[in-house]
Amino acid sequence: MSTVSVEINAPEILKDSQDAKCVIIDVRTAPEFESVHAIGAIHMPLDQISSEWVESNCPEDKYVALICKSGSRAKSAAEKIKGISREIKVVKGGTEAWQNQGLEVVEGESSVISLERQVRIAVGLLLISFVLASLWVPALIWMCFAIGCGLLFAGITDTCGLGLMIARMPWNKGTCGTSCNIA
Repeated sequence: MSTVSVEINAPEILKDSQDAKCVIIDVRTAPEFESVHAIGAIHMPLDQISSEWVESNCPEDKYVALICKSGSRAKSAAEKIKGISREIKVVKGGTEAWQNQGLEVVEGESSVISLERQVRIAVGLLLISFVLASLWVPALIWMCFAIGCGLLFAGITDTCGLGLMIARMPWNKGTCGTSCNIA
């Protein structure tokens, strides 16, 4: 059984990666990964990562370092795979911290809209639509209340159902592969 340690700083993960002590797995959406990712990271989206995938694709003599944009999705991924036979660590502050500390990244296309921004756009569109529709059907104003409750739940639990749904949309699949051949 694996143990999920406390968050670890990006420079420590980079050093361990260079010393072949860990495998860095980025759990963001494909477009986010393609836009920018930590040097040496492989891609496996949060909605697809599993204990079985990690066990069959990552060497047993290395621990697993999970990274996302800021750390939240990496923590969720750690919970999903906590039954694996190696240690799991979460990169503190995610890719944002990695970049802010001046560590090397692989940069690609810069026109990608992050998952967080996509969620904000979707929520804004839903609220505007229901407010306007409630001018004709007043009961629809309650949908705005329901959306507010969903946002409150997402904030309290640090999980976002809408974000998980948007991550599965075709435009978030990208072109990069999801398998790793790690030596």
